[in-house]
Amino acid sequence: FPSAVDLLLASLDPQTHRHLRAWTCILSCYRAVTGSSPWSLQGGSTMETLQVALRSADDKIRLAALNLLCCSSKTKDAPSKEELVILRGFIPQNLNCESSLFRQGVQASVRKFLVRIRDGCLAQIRRAKSKKEEDAQERMQSVLEQIEFVEWLSQLPYSFLTPGHSYQRKKTVLLLLSAVLETCTDTWSPDKKKGQPPANMGALIACARQRGLWDFFSRTKQLVLISRLEDSTNEIRELSSELLLRFFPSTFPEDVIGVLDARTKQLLCSPRVQEAQMGALMMKVLIQKSGRRCEAGGLVEELEVHYLTAKSDTMLTARTKPIHGVLCALRRCLLETPERVCDALDHSVMEKMLGLLENISLLLITVLYGDSDACNSEKYAPPSFCDMGNAISSLISQQPGGGAADEEDCVLLSEEHSLVLTCCWVSLKEIGIFLGALVEKVLTESKEGGWCLLTKPDLSRAAKVFKDILLKCRHWGAVEGCCAGFTKFCVSLLSSSDTQIKEIPAQMLEEGLQVVRCPRSASVTRRAAGLPVLIQCVLSAEDTSRSRPLLASSMETLMHTAASPLDPNWDQTRDLPQVCAVHTLQALVRGAALGAAVLQFAPAVVMLSLTQLSSPCWVMRNAALQLYSSVCSRMLGQRCSSEDGVPPQHSLSPDAFFFHYPALEPFLLGELRGAAQNLQGPHHGAKLRLQPSLYPILTLLAQLQPGIHDSSETLLDFLPPLLQLSASPIYGVRVMASKALVAMTPPSRYTDILLNLSAQLPRSQQECCSHNQLHGQLLQIRAVVDRALRAHSDISGDLHVVMTRVQTSMWLVTGAQRCPLVRAAYVSVVDCLRGCCCDNFLSQLSARLIHDLIMPQEGLQVGLSSFYGEAVRFLCADPKWACEAWRSFSATSLDVKLSLVASLLERPDLQQTGQTEVVQMVLQSHLKEALLSNSVEYRTAFLAALVRVMADSDSPQRPPQSEPFLAECLDLLLKDLEEQKGGPEFLSQALNASSLLLSRMPNSSLKLSGLQRWCGILESQRSPDAPEVLRMACSEALCVAGLPLISSMREQPPLSVIIMRLINTGLYLLQDQNQQVRLNAAHFSSLLHRASGGNNQGSASYVQVNLALPLLLEMLLQECWEAPGTLEVLLSHLPQSDLRPVLAEASAAGGCTNLYEQDEANVFAEPSVMSAHVLPYLLQMAEKSSQSSALAQTLHSWAEGNAAQVLDHLTVCEKLQPGNTLTFHSQSPAFKSPLSAFL
Repeated sequence: FPSAVDLLLASLDPQTHRHLRAWTCILSCYRAVTGSSPWSLQGGSTMETLQVALRSADDKIRLAALNLLCCSSKTKDAPSKEELVILRGFIPQNLNCESSLFRQGVQASVRKFLVRIRDGCLAQIRRAKSKKEEDAQERMQSVLEQIEFVEWLSQLPYSFLTPGHSYQRKKTVLLLLSAVLETCTDTWSPDKKKGQPPANMGALIACARQRGLWDFFSRTKQLVLISRLEDSTNEIRELSSELLLRFFPSTFPEDVIGVLDARTKQLLCSPRVQEAQMGALMMKVLIQKSGRRCEAGGLVEELEVHYLTAKSDTMLTARTKPIHGVLCALRRCLLETPERVCDALDHSVMEKMLGLLENISLLLITVLYGDSDACNSEKYAPPSFCDMGNAISSLISQQPGGGAADEEDCVLLSEEHSLVLTCCWVSLKEIGIFLGALVEKVLTESKEGGWCLLTKPDLSRAAKVFKDILLKCRHWGAVEGCCAGFTKFCVSLLSSSDTQIKEIPAQMLEEGLQVVRCPRSASVTRRAAGLPVLIQCVLSAEDTSRSRPLLASSMETLMHTAASPLDPNWDQTRDLPQVCAVHTLQALVRGAALGAAVLQFAPAVVMLSLTQLSSPCWVMRNAALQLYSSVCSRMLGQRCSSEDGVPPQHSLSPDAFFFHYPALEPFLLGELRGAAQNLQGPHHGAKLRLQPSLYPILTLLAQLQPGIHDSSETLLDFLPPLLQLSASPIYGVRVMASKALVAMTPPSRYTDILLNLSAQLPRSQQECCSHNQLHGQLLQIRAVVDRALRAHSDISGDLHVVMTRVQTSMWLVTGAQRCPLVRAAYVSVVDCLRGCCCDNFLSQLSARLIHDLIMPQEGLQVGLSSFYGEAVRFLCADPKWACEAWRSFSATSLDVKLSLVASLLERPDLQQTGQTEVVQMVLQSHLKEALLSNSVEYRTAFLAALVRVMADSDSPQRPPQSEPFLAECLDLLLKDLEEQKGGPEFLSQALNASSLLLSRMPNSSLKLSGLQRWCGILESQRSPDAPEVLRMACSEALCVAGLPLISSMREQPPLSVIIMRLINTGLYLLQDQNQQVRLNAAHFSSLLHRASGGNNQGSASYVQVNLALPLLLEMLLQECWEAPGTLEVLLSHLPQSDLRPVLAEASAAGGCTNLYEQDEANVFAEPSVMSAHVLPYLLQMAEKSSQSSALAQTLHSWAEGNAAQVLDHLTVCEKLQPGNTLTFHSQSPAFKSPLSAFL
């Protein structure tokens, strides 16, 4: 009903956040249904509302608004001039969003917009040829405007692909560039059925080229994309290479090829894994863009050179000729190019390459063993981590100048140790990935009609390489990387039509199972190396359409091995066969590829793991517990993080669980009965008899969801032992038994259970009872009542009977009951049954609890804090008694006070209870006392409660002598913040509390002094090196107190300095790595802007981060341009690097100086973008210098101190010959980033 749009829009207030989102959805539907432009609706105000949505801080609203702007049901619906202007303003402000979905949405919307431009322009060009000349000129003018927009959009990405920009910005502009090249070029994509360019696309391209536009493939642009092949992130490198290969000319210029060839060779010899990957990708691009075939033979020869070097000098190889770079290049050039492997290689080269891979893997494993004889043995006993470390240390010590390190220096790996270890494990990983993909592609090509380069002996050699890596290397990086290639290898072989080839994986599986039966390696870390991975990969490659005999036989073998008795003289420093089998079972159960298939074996695995929990071997118990956790997660499926938040439809009921796994029912019931039997008798309840399987079984049962219908009679047999377990002497067992009882009890039995349990409650102290059993029964009553009430069971009449019995046992909450846990459980039961209690009983109990909270306790009592917590929760549920409890705050102990403030943080409805004023008065009155407390936990919770109450209150409640008192408290808070006492959590709450107190203090000299100290604290904690929680507190402090403080001190002389410092803090926080910190800083910017009269709209006017930056800079110049220090504030946001030392260091290094680069403290910050933001305002300051002598003098002093350095930097740039852009792109990244920021 398109006509309903006016009615729907009339009910919305676009200045409200949620309404704005609904507004965009309604107009998008209207545009999609009618095909008409929505901009004429609502009297033409829709365009203004659209711009509000495009400025919103909410990514979803901005994306929905962009989709509304760009999409149309008619692809020939050319965008209007206003739409072009709006989109041109939107795109630059939304390039660095962290959300991947937002980036993809922007690309999709802009692509649709470009399709409208393309198809609309083509339609207008056709019409212009058939119409009169005047009309044709108007149409061509419209076409030209749209062509110029595409030209602007195609140029934009290259401005942000230089070093110094964030990953998010570079990824977004590459996606936009991809959209431009896909829609506005005539490049044909043979792999696509849709999205091909129109047949007459050449007419539009020719029209643009005639005007010197749309030169998408110029040399400069090509070089910029080539430079991104060395980007620090893999995604940017891959996307850049894809654009180069898909759209740019088929061959590079000769000079570019020469520079790339040299750079590729340099990178392939880098020990840094990332740089070697860059070189491999660069070689792949170079081969396809140089007009020559893949030089596989040359790469194999290069690999041989690196191998021979490693054979003679491993350290030299690790430094200058690492193997992993050449291996990566071989993989990418052979397997990721259009050329067939059989065309790039002949059988002799293939044999040589396989021999090299085999020899290299043995050499590297020998390095990790440190003993060639042990490595060449067939025992498949991987060295322990200690053995590997000793082997590498021995290798290093054999080098000239490589003496043994001091004992004190062995905590961290040396640079030499890291080089050798990285060279070994990354190379082994690359061998596994390459070999698996190579076999897969060769066998696939052979099926398609080509001849097979790999014979059965070749495949057997490849299988031996995999087996050696997986069974002789314990480094998880090598094992995990090899796993992907080995899975492809097994799938390819098992899908072969050759029976002999099919047998290779099965033989490897049998050899792996044989290793499980008799492992002999020593490893106190219990890491099972790659053996479970080998078995898992073979089994996951098995054909799922058949009965999977390999899986069945393997599971039987593993469980038989795991259940076999231990050797009487077992050695805890050795890998035991039983433990190895359990670890392998866990890998099979956890693996996604076999998760569903192993469920048929789940009952046997559960019984095995529970049985092995009683093993005398601690290693076996650990492994069994891990296996039990994995199989339970597999059986029960994915669950919510919160136990109480699991919807019934996402859980199994007991009936369903035992229907799927019937063998578990008698086993679990037998275990429970055995545990319950141990508790029978007059004194057995006090004896600690451990049954290792009990708690895991209760945990499993507790995770089941009570069924809607009655359970079968056999499941009712679980109830008696669960009820008996209430007497367990172990607290955790009693708690879990109550949860399991609820899960196993059908709704029809709730009444019987409650009546039975409540009847056993002692009515007086004289009745003999066990504290453990009494506590367990109360826990079970609470759990069943809570479940019954949540399930809306019709047992209200029976609950009154239960409540009557509970009331008669009120002595359980008095001092006569010496166990605080029993008292806490009793209060919890009454709290759950509050609706069935009479007012008189509740009043008596509340009065009793107030008395107990005030009464000092002598000595240490176990569980007293739990009782205090339950008592406080009970009292705070009634506003009257809650106020009474808070009025007694000063008379209570520290534990009670902590419980009171903690309960305040748990309650979302404080204002509705009418307690805000009382609580705020109490907290403010005791603020100083809390700050002087020795308990950091109490101080943190107290300040968090105070902040929440004060934030919810419109008017501050001041205690007697409020100003001096609050000033003294503020001084304590600021002192703690300045001295960094109490840890980040406490300091963040202290900063929030001090902000609120400061904003509500009356104007005075004390406030001014505190304000200046507060600004200094914000300036120290806004640093990227500060803990995230403190940077978050800084941003929240600006939002809470920034504007009130500025507004309250408008007439004070130092106002401009305060504003300047706060704005400067906001500018730093807008560049913070944490998104929420940036959003808070943007909120502060919006508040300032609105307060200054820039905007009086509602919450929807809170702008996004990139729009907040210019707002703060404008405010800075508007309010503080004459203030001393404003120029320094602007200059502080410019990069301060000196180019000459950086260039000298980069040139002297000649390569990498260390194996890993140190990440920046703030990877989100973009110095060059910030410089572009600041520059216009610096120019405005220069223009205003004629109006202020002080400003003129400051500018003059700065020019005198910095002009020489700026000129020197320009000289450096000039010597780099900027006309030859190849020189710049071949510079070290360490130099390019500060150079880009300077330019």
